[in-house]
Amino acid sequence: MRDRPRPLAAERTRRELMRGARAPAAAAALALAASGAPALLAPAAALGKSGGALIRPVSDATVLASVLRVESVLVFAYERTLTSAVLSSAARAALASFLDQERAHVRRLSLDLGALGGTVPEPLATMTAFESELRHLRVKRRPAALRTEREYLRFLIALETVIARHYRFAIELLTSVERVGTAAEIMANEAQHETVLRELLNPGRIRRAVPSAFVAGV
Repeated sequence: MRDRPRPLAAERTRRELMRGARAPAAAAALALAASGAPALLAPAAALGKSGGALIRPVSDATVLASVLRVESVLVFAYERTLTSAVLSSAARAALASFLDQERAHVRRLSLDLGALGGTVPEPLATMTAFESELRHLRVKRRPAALRTEREYLRFLIALETVIARHYRFAIELLTSVERVGTAAEIMANEAQHETVLRELLNPGRIRRAVPSAFVAGV
């Protein structure tokens, strides 16, 4: 009987790298769940394995709680930005509209989570909590350092990009067709927000306002 060929060294290395990339994301999700906070989402592939051991599938309630956690960050960011005196009237009108839509997202997702028997995360109430969540999301811009309208807009663009990533993963993980549809609709709305923010930052420069044919988040 002929021996099976051994994998090439490069192929082995590639597999090891993939296993190493999945494990930290899954471990982080489990640690956050153990702490009582809704775990931040990672791709389905990352949540599916940890060190080669299978993890229990993520429930729709867990996914919705995670997305609501990030939505609360975005709501707080828009609320805080609207208190700034440096905004132009055009930017203020756009951001006020976006805040209304983010609150609508929270209401809809909270209803869905409640119907599943889940616990809706508390809204952020302090700058300390807000900055802590930004660190979890790996957003490097410090809100206390924002001074100009352009800086505020760049900060909000970064947050919109982060939440787009979370909705992308939510669509991967949700099992209900209706909830997948809701997540897709909200992700599209977040992409609209980002486009308008980029247009405010780069008036008339369409390639800067719409830089990609696909919305993936970071």
